[in-house]
Amino acid sequence: GDIAELKTDVAGLKGDVAGLKGDVAELKEGQIRIEKEMRQVNRSVGILAKENLDIRARLDLLEEEQAVSN
Repeated sequence: GDIAELKTDVAGLKGDVAGLKGDVAELKEGQIRIEKEMRQVNRSVGILAKENLDIRARLDLLEEEQAVSN
């Protein structure tokens, strides 16, 4: 009775632990994937910021040229 129930409970707990290990592995993979995506986003934001500065500089130059010509 009691020993058989304990064995069943232990087997169930082992299954639960194995399932949790799988869940943790999936979470770690997800974290790695998200970190990679965030690095890509950060690179893209950096590129956009540089492009924005370049556009701003060209616009400033055009505005100066227009002011001089007026």
